[in-house]
Amino acid sequence: MNSLALEFSDKSSLATGAAVALCIDVLNTHDIKLARKLYGFLKPNDVLLGDRAFCAYADMVTITKLGCDAIFRKHQSRTTTMRKGKIVGDCDKLVTWDKPKTCPKGLNKDEFLALPSSIIVREIYYYIVIPGFRTQQVSLITTLLELMRLARI
Repeated sequence: MNSLALEFSDKSSLATGAAVALCIDVLNTHDIKLARKLYGFLKPNDVLLGDRAFCAYADMVTITKLGCDAIFRKHQSRTTTMRKGKIVGDCDKLVTWDKPKTCPKGLNKDEFLALPSSIIVREIYYYIVIPGFRTQQVSLITTLLELMRLARI
């Protein structure tokens, strides 16, 4: 008996919870590869929410070029320091991300060369002080840079 395990990613409405678009592939397909197929369904001012697998430089650039914004949990390979960046509030700062030195998987050379040399993102972090919880600090990265724009969403 043959079986096929599937992986899926969707674009859902935060207001209604309804799936707006759906992408299905085999189980060993990474989530970000599926999500990139859904970028064509984005409309200006959409806000993408995702876990740390989505927090990649190239994706942040692509999403902003589409007129959209993103809020992702910061990938564990990126370090947090309050010494760098412009502090805009408690546990809230603007930081500059530099373009990766090598072309990441999933991008061809032309796409990589077209990326800007740096981008500014907002890093917001908070602490979890509940005994028994493994995660002590959560850092979010967003392209929503202006407070007035945040208020309209």
